[in-house]
This record gives sequence, structure tokens and C-alpha cells, in this order.
Amino acid sequence: MADAVAGRRGEVPLGRLTVAVAPSRPPAPFAAGLAERYRRFGTLWILVPALLAMGAFTILFQVAARSYGAGGMDVLHLQKAFTAARFGAVVKGWGGGVEAFKSSMMMLDFAFPLLYAAGLGALVALAGGPGAGRAALWLFALPWAAAALDWVENLLHLWLLADVHTAADAATAAFPAPLVLLASIAAMLKYAALLAAAAGAAALALRRRAWWAAVVGVVLFAAFTPVLWA
Repeated sequence: MADAVAGRRGEVPLGRLTVAVAPSRPPAPFAAGLAERYRRFGTLWILVPALLAMGAFTILFQVAARSYGAGGMDVLHLQKAFTAARFGAVVKGWGGGVEAFKSSMMMLDFAFPLLYAAGLGALVALAGGPGAGRAALWLFALPWAAAALDWVENLLHLWLLADVHTAADAATAAFPAPLVLLASIAAMLKYAALLAAAAGAAALALRRRAWWAAVVGVVLFAAFTPVLWA
């Protein structure tokens, strides 16, 4: 009877001694959910379509940029503005193209984060393998965090440009400095998360000698580097 009671209390009887044993705890809900999604995303059926869609969206972004990019200033200059003066200079350079920028953002830039999050998440899961540890789970979470930051950035840009419709609006518009700064911080954190996820996926793949996954990780890392030198 004593042994049964001790067992219920999480104690193990050793002769006349009773050693307390900490009861096993179930994994935290967030970690358990993350691990389950990591397992589900570890398939080429997610990776390949996501990568193909990312490539198609990249082409669409380049086509859309022709309708608003002017004077060598593209969306990266807007993302890296950090100050109201620089943000205003980019907007004035675009002139009447601001409306085209907002349209392309509504059509493309709210869907694109889901694609790169799925693609990078699947790559991390495939590179890390089914028995990956906590580091791989954190790497898997990074693209989804980047997607959330991307949406924050997009919403802030739409808010800042809500009253800019024509070249005249662009020439006279004033922008709240805190919102411009917050949008740029969100954009830079997004790129940092994407670069870390791509580099981490390549490192996991090299450790497991999954050469193809390492190559994909390096290519994606290179694709995100223009923010460093633009």
C-alpha cells in the first residue's frame, strides 16, 4: 500500500528509503505545436511548389516595380528609409507611381510572406531531419516570424501612403517619423530572420550531408542579401 501511495506521489521506494522523482511534464503547448508543424512541413510536396511560387512572385515584383520605381529608387530604399526625410524623398521620386506601388503591395506583398514562410520552413524541416532539436525548431519558426513582420511593414506603409494618390500629393506629403522608423525596423528584422533561417537551413543540411538542401539554403540566402548592399 505504501508503495502504491508513493508511486502516486511521484516517489520511488528503494528499500527503506524513498526517493522523490519529479513527475514528467508534457511539452509546452507552443513547443509541441511547433514540433508538429515542423514534422508536417518536412516534405518536398510543400518545398517544391513553394519555391516555384516564390520564383514566379519574384518576377511579378520586378514587373510591378517598373510602374513605380524611378530614379533608381525601389522598394528597398523605402524599407531602409528609417527617417521621414528619406521616406519622403523616395515617395517624391516615385511621384504618381505611388498608387501602382500600393496596388502591387495589395496584390502581391500580402501573399508572398506565406510562400517564403512555407518554403523556408519546409527547407529547414527537410535539412534538419525528423530528429532535430530545439535549434531546428527555432530556425523553423523564423520564416513565420518574418512573415508577420512583413505584414506589419506592409500595413504601416499603406497607412503612411493612404493620402498619397498623385504626383502632387507625393511632392507635398508629410510622414510621421515614428511610423517610418517602425516600418524600417520591421523590414530589417524581417530580412534578418530570413537570412538566419536560410543560413541555418544550409548549416543543418551540411551537417547531415544533405547537399541539395544546402545548395537551396545558400541560394535563398543569396536571394535575401540585396538588402545588405542596396
